[in-house]
Amino acid sequence: MLRKTTVYIEEDELDTLKTLSLIQNKSVAELIRVGVQKVCKSISREEMKALDVLTKIRQNTKKKGYSSKAIMNMALKAQREVRSERKKKNIRRY
Repeated sequence: MLRKTTVYIEEDELDTLKTLSLIQNKSVAELIRVGVQKVCKSISREEMKALDVLTKIRQNTKKKGYSSKAIMNMALKAQREVRSERKKKNIRRY
């Protein structure tokens, strides 16, 4: 299901998208969706782990009605886990 959103981009980027839309016979919206899809497909394992943790947090908050403070604490915990994994990878390289 497609959802409507607003995106702010530079004027020259919009001009380029309009030109490409004419050349490729696609709408500007379609070109933007393709770009978003490419970014989403290029997610690293580390980023995927972070997204998984954030998804779990989101599910738990819906089920249990956590406070904003609790949500922030869970998000910070996820951030620490990701940073810890990143440090482990950097240490192994040396």
